Amino acid sequence: MAGVYYVSIGLPNGVAIPELRVIDGEISDGPEGRSQVLIGMDIIGAGDFAISTHSGETKFTYRLPSHENFDFVEQPPRSTPS
Repeated sequence: MAGVYYVSIGLPNGVAIPELRVIDGEISDGPEGRSQVLIGMDIIGAGDFAISTHSGETKFTYRLPSHENFDFVEQPPRSTPS
């Protein structure tokens, strides 16, 4: 039987989610062996979440509460410097 716990999660940008109900389980490590937690849609859906992979570097950003709707398809393309 999996353990059920209440934890508080703090992200590097200062976002904190207090008293979150979590279930104990195993997560397989990625190629760099750094997986420690799986963030679910209950957290992702509460704020603004984006992932970008540029020049071989993957980054994600998150803010809570949500500030605006954004859609990369609807945004006009940025001009590139000549």
